[in-house]
Amino acid sequence: LKLLIKSRRMAALHLVGLGLGDERDVTIRGLEIIKKCDIIYLEHYTSILSVGFEKLEKFYGKKVIIADREMCENEADKIIDLAQTKQVAFLVVGSPLAATTHADLLTRANKKGVKTNVIHNASVMNAVAACGLQLYQFGQTVSICLFEEKWRPMSFYQKVKDNLSLGLHTMCLLDIKIKEVAISNLYKGVKKYEKPRFLTADAACRQMLETEGKMKGNVFHEWTEAIAVCRLGQEDQLIVTGRIGELAQLDFGPPLHTLVIPGDMHIIERELFDVNHFSRVMPDAKLKKEIKKEEKEQKKNTQTVSNVLQLVHILTSSAPEVKGLQEVLLKTANKHLSNFPISTGICISSNEKTNGKEEIEEEDEEDAMEGFQDRVLQRRKELARRRAEREAAKNQPNDDDEDEDEDEDEDEDEE
Repeated sequence: LKLLIKSRRMAALHLVGLGLGDERDVTIRGLEIIKKCDIIYLEHYTSILSVGFEKLEKFYGKKVIIADREMCENEADKIIDLAQTKQVAFLVVGSPLAATTHADLLTRANKKGVKTNVIHNASVMNAVAACGLQLYQFGQTVSICLFEEKWRPMSFYQKVKDNLSLGLHTMCLLDIKIKEVAISNLYKGVKKYEKPRFLTADAACRQMLETEGKMKGNVFHEWTEAIAVCRLGQEDQLIVTGRIGELAQLDFGPPLHTLVIPGDMHIIERELFDVNHFSRVMPDAKLKKEIKKEEKEQKKNTQTVSNVLQLVHILTSSAPEVKGLQEVLLKTANKHLSNFPISTGICISSNEKTNGKEEIEEEDEEDAMEGFQDRVLQRRKELARRRAEREAAKNQPNDDDEDEDEDEDEDEDEE
């Protein structure tokens, strides 16, 4: 009985913030409480940690239960009931009370008379200052959902517009979908979960431009400035600034991402904005339109090489069924060669004895070229001699003028 009373006195629901990085970001006080708890839940709905729960179990030396969206929404009372007789830790990525889900859990526990305890930590709500903007200049925070084919919520638009009208910055929390059931499956009553999906900063920029096209409130344009805050608090944290039209074409890597729309910037904020410009932070990055152009060119070159290889295969094949095609290809090639300005007498032909693989010897080519050059030289000498004769014949009687004109015309044609 004494142990039961003691356990009830010690029983409590502890909401522990884990920070933004990995298992080491928990505070010392939070770690001490976790090690004392009987049951440990990891909230896996409003955010995710950069490491798996297995690392948390190894670090804490205790088993960790994943609390997904379904558990948080439908089994919250079960967690609270356990906290009436045991010490229960509810671990939250970031800070515990940054999301309304956890505030609701705290409220329910207090109504049931369960002792509660909150261990705060860093969250995106304060760590976003890493982008260079001053926290007290932020206005309303908005959430941007992943656009679906038939569900494209744009309620964030008016809030961003209101913030900008006051010169305030706007932090846009981007949607994450973990263990979600597709709408089509909901209609069918099938409980089949989709793969995790995350709204990225570049996709959010494209959604903003799409929203502007429908709302036409003069809020988002290709030249509107924005800041992509990626994997905040992690070792590979990335902060990139630029215009929405530019950020919409960049790849910022794995989640989680946050997007910030600056209002009126102080001179120091502007300096930090310029320092984090994508041309400096991601100098090797290419806009998606440039990547598509390169891929298209590469595909074209690959197709050209493939076509050449096919032609080579056909021309060198000894199969009887391709003999007719070989003749057509050879005639076409010879036709094009005959249209050259200076014909060297080259002609492509098939040789059945060598299966079309005969090669022109280098010595024969050199002899043919030397003979061609000798003929050209002899012809030039002949033309020079005839010009000299015409010059000498200028003093002759006019009876020969007509013959001379004919000779000149012939020489010009031959030349």
